Amino acid sequence: MKKNRFTKFLQNIWLTYSNYLRNTLFEGAASLSFGFVFSFIPIILIALSIASGTLAKYPAVTNYLLDLCSDFSPVYDIRPLIRNFSQRQAFSVFDILLYIWVIWIARKFFLSMARNISRIFHSETPQKGYVIQLMTFIGEFALILGLIAIVVASFLLNRFFTLPTFASLSETFPLLFGHFMTRLSSIIFYSVMFVFSFLVFRFESRTAPPMPSCIWNAALFTVSFLVVSVFINKFTNFSNYTLIYGAISSVIILMMKVYMFFMLFLFFAEKVYVTQNLDTLLFCEMYMLPPQGSKKLIDKLKRILFINPSVLQDEKNTLFLKEGDIIYSAGEAAESVYFIKKGQIIEELENEEKLFEKGMFFGEKSAMLKRPHKGTTTSAADSEIIKIDAETFRALLIKNPRASAFAMGKL
Repeated sequence: MKKNRFTKFLQNIWLTYSNYLRNTLFEGAASLSFGFVFSFIPIILIALSIASGTLAKYPAVTNYLLDLCSDFSPVYDIRPLIRNFSQRQAFSVFDILLYIWVIWIARKFFLSMARNISRIFHSETPQKGYVIQLMTFIGEFALILGLIAIVVASFLLNRFFTLPTFASLSETFPLLFGHFMTRLSSIIFYSVMFVFSFLVFRFESRTAPPMPSCIWNAALFTVSFLVVSVFINKFTNFSNYTLIYGAISSVIILMMKVYMFFMLFLFFAEKVYVTQNLDTLLFCEMYMLPPQGSKKLIDKLKRILFINPSVLQDEKNTLFLKEGDIIYSAGEAAESVYFIKKGQIIEELENEEKLFEKGMFFGEKSAMLKRPHKGTTTSAADSEIIKIDAETFRALLIKNPRASAFAMGKL
């Protein structure tokens, strides 16, 4: 059977957005934004301050760190903090207690992210035991060490590209190497973002989504946030915001960027889930397809989008019927459920006749109850029918609570 890739793409986007709304991920993005700004960002500041204090003996590294942070100064300038820490000789007991407190409250951010990912992938959230708390702290310390390692690696990479060999290449190919060096900090930032999103999509979901889907959606997320950041930087007048809101202006702009970050992050996490479970979700939309006479615009769009389930259709499960052909007779075992892609079907019962039209299922009641069919169904016109195995149908209902509730309402 011919697969309509464009229709599949539209179905994927629709399912991603509808599940995004159903899982209240706009609110989830807001929660993660507040958690990031008020708990996770202090961890980053601590990491940078420790890096500046630890590497104070190496002024070149400190100066490079200051240059690295200058790219983000319009949003939040942390260079004064780095200079102060690079000049300190030792840390006090209060500093250590402050660091422990910040890391303690930051665990809320990680747990909030775990809850949102679990809501998307319908996986079980880990229990809040001592092991989970310990793993959270280990993860946060690993993050601090990782950020320090990134700073050092970035510095070494910068020095590597300033060797005479690469200096001559930079003069020969200024568009290639020159542009690369001026954008090194941004390249590192978005590379870390890509790796982070890929790891969360692949492992934090705990449902083992396909590797190519995780890589592809992590790349789309990274590029999307890059575009949004460029747009915000291009059309945001930072001086006006500073004049109106004062010191809080940097926090407002930061919150806007962070919120957009998590909105896109959760959207593409939802897209990974939809891609992983596309067959089940498509079946759910087919089964709950609005009636043909509905005048609501949303119902009309759903029928246009999901009336043609080419992803689920193949030569083995498709029946092409002529007028008068019998699908099943009364008393036969309900081994399949049927979806009408085109045509009309009449079911003859003892005291009545039922007409099933395009976009409707028939035979599902007997399949759900595991009983023989009560009536005989006949094609009332040339029809195209998709046949679904009864066990597969029942398994799909179990996987999708919405379709299951809809089926129970029909019994």
